[in-house]
Amino acid sequence: MKRIWFLGFLPLMLLFASCEKNDVGPYYSYIYKEHFIDIYYTGGIELMHYGSEGSCTALRIGATDMDKFIIEANNPLEYEQQAELHGDYFNRWVYEYRGWCIKIFAEQFQSLHVVSDADWDEEHPAGTLLDDLLRVEFTSIGAFVRGGYHAGGTDESEWMHDWQYFTRVDKPVSELTPSDMDMMECEYVLLYFMRAPTLEREHTLTVILTTTEGKVYTDSLYCIPEVESED
Repeated sequence: MKRIWFLGFLPLMLLFASCEKNDVGPYYSYIYKEHFIDIYYTGGIELMHYGSEGSCTALRIGATDMDKFIIEANNPLEYEQQAELHGDYFNRWVYEYRGWCIKIFAEQFQSLHVVSDADWDEEHPAGTLLDDLLRVEFTSIGAFVRGGYHAGGTDESEWMHDWQYFTRVDKPVSELTPSDMDMMECEYVLLYFMRAPTLEREHTLTVILTTTEGKVYTDSLYCIPEVESED
């Protein structure tokens, strides 16, 4: 099974980098970062197909409205406000992979649900939650930021390509908790079908993402769900 933990943190553009740098070899820079998080996303969500063309074994929840990305270089006041809200005061020199970007949803979420407009099986008629039938994969950084940025390395620097500071979530949607979604990355939240429908073949699925403030984001997508092959 493919793993895409790193994809959500690739750069949107190199212009997003806005910190003092000293290049170290062809791939890394030694930089001072006042804040760990580079970009905050304040827009809605889009539900998309993910995986092989012509099949629907997984769905992707992503951030696609380019006007809703808050970047320090373009929106310094809003960026500082978000950093304060998230308690993000990194203030250290680090070795960072060149072009690296940490992008998260600006809002905190308390729940994620999925429903269909058609009957899935006898236990899941149209309109009922399908949370126990889908598995969700994404990364979050809340535990790392709130825990004082401890991820190994030395007192002076850390290698920011080391994945140990990300919380990797991989569980049924029905088992998801608000703490899992603490500072959730905003581009690659994946939903995999664990069981194919046995009644209706075609479905319009709706994702419902609710913030801790009660704001609800939704998007829908037509698909013919399949279970991913283990080959």
